[in-house]
Amino acid sequence: MAWRSRPQPSGADPGGGRSADCYAALLALRQVFVWTHSDVVVKPEVMAFRAHERFDAAGNLTDEDTINLVTSLLDALAAKIRNAAK
Repeated sequence: MAWRSRPQPSGADPGGGRSADCYAALLALRQVFVWTHSDVVVKPEVMAFRAHERFDAAGNLTDEDTINLVTSLLDALAAKIRNAAK
């Protein structure tokens, strides 16, 4: 996950085939959450492969499927917060 903050070789593809590495890191992080009994929102999973195609030039998310997934994730977070407040 931290590779994005590191300088990339000149001419390197920013994706660089690292999608699988990022996914593996996310799976490992999820395992940490399970073992530490962390109270996190795990569904729905939001993976935006080829993210450069899902945003316009101004940085706005334009892909409807991704918008729906993010909206569902935020709804699940709001529900978790409401339930924790009870």
